[in-house]
Amino acid sequence: MLPQLKKKEVFTTNSNDLESFFDCMEVDYFSGLDSSKFKLLGNKNNDTFYRFTINECESIKHVNEGVWWLARNSSGVKLRFKTNSRVIKIKVKINETMNVYNMPFISKLGFDLYYFDEVSKKYKYNNSSIPVNFKDKEYESILGVFQEKKKREIIIHFPLYSGVDKLEIGIEKDSFSVPLDYENKSKIVAYGTSILQGAAVSHPGLNITNVLSRYYNQDVLNFGFSGNGYLELEIAKIISSIKNIEILIIDAFANAGCETYLEDNLEAFIDEFYSQHKDLKIIIMNKTYMTINEIYPRNERLRKYYNNSLKRVVNKSKNKGKNIIYADNNHIF
Repeated sequence: MLPQLKKKEVFTTNSNDLESFFDCMEVDYFSGLDSSKFKLLGNKNNDTFYRFTINECESIKHVNEGVWWLARNSSGVKLRFKTNSRVIKIKVKINETMNVYNMPFISKLGFDLYYFDEVSKKYKYNNSSIPVNFKDKEYESILGVFQEKKKREIIIHFPLYSGVDKLEIGIEKDSFSVPLDYENKSKIVAYGTSILQGAAVSHPGLNITNVLSRYYNQDVLNFGFSGNGYLELEIAKIISSIKNIEILIIDAFANAGCETYLEDNLEAFIDEFYSQHKDLKIIIMNKTYMTINEIYPRNERLRKYYNNSLKRVVNKSKNKGKNIIYADNNHIF
């Protein structure tokens, strides 16, 4: 018999009895790509857990080898489904993990589970799952546990700096699982740097695009490419091919503003999206405040120069009747 907790739906105890109970619970495993059980969101395709398709990754290797590798990371990718299972288990096979020293182990190659709380009407964090050893490429783990066997909405957020080659979801035997899509089918797309990809949040669910997707109950796709947000036209063509984009957020200053990429590429990057999405709303963001700008005068001069460059591009698009705004990220905090 399942041990009882007082007025708690989610187990937060380290009791050996509870661990043994859930560890021994009989489950059925299903591929995370099984569209009859789970809804895969946050990427361009339903065939892999990568952010680009395999063909798209290969097509940009000669343009930017960094993006070729990073597009196979699963930042922003998620599964949504409804189930009455009291336990959620996973079997995972991960490819190479990027060695980002200032990031926790859990956000680089861990999974987060959130569930919808009917009382607060919000998604709440339940649990995370990581391998015992960061060198392990394959592992099994209990990702979430609940006391009651009842219907609930589940989100599983994927690792931010790893690629997931294979994922199987285990649910309690004789339980159901059905995919859960968003009612709002329009998408928010964000393009940028390591700041967007998730460096250096403590959990995958705290990546800004994942936070936004839960807050707006809408698919928010993450195309942050750590150190490689250079606004190439070839990248714009791949991302702009996504259907039903409502908003595009560009936060590439921290990479593209280090060289001439921002000035050379931004206008063509934007125009490519407008060619595919006539009524698209675009938000252009400048660089977040950094104290190093006060130490090195050159950095502050570059910041001011490229701020003016961004504003020129925004005003030029506005004069063409486009729905575009410049957001001062420098003061956002």
